[in-house]
Amino acid sequence: MPGEDGSLAIAEIEAFAAQDILPAMRAVCDTAEIRIITEIAVPPLDDRNAAKAAEFVSAISGLNDTGVVSFGTDAGYFSDADYSTVVFGPGDISRAHKADEYIELKELAQGLDFLRKLTERLSN
Repeated sequence: MPGEDGSLAIAEIEAFAAQDILPAMRAVCDTAEIRIITEIAVPPLDDRNAAKAAEFVSAISGLNDTGVVSFGTDAGYFSDADYSTVVFGPGDISRAHKADEYIELKELAQGLDFLRKLTERLSN
């Protein structure tokens, strides 16, 4: 989350694993180990500069609702570089990243319509 240090959460998990879980594992097998590997630490999307991008997307899409969801995205890299950044796309986050994930055909059509409008706007 913006303003939070992800390394602190990882340190808490490592401490819990070492102090609470590993001793019970070693009671069964003295060579048991727990290895916690962070492959990629994705920066949070900081929306302090999002107004310009939100206005741009709203003008094209006609949608004015904004919200916050807790999932990882590459958008954090752009906001960290001081680009005005928002995440926008077809589908519903409540159906995403789980079994039987799907996007409805009408949502894909809306996404294509947005891309057409975006292309027209950038071409002018």
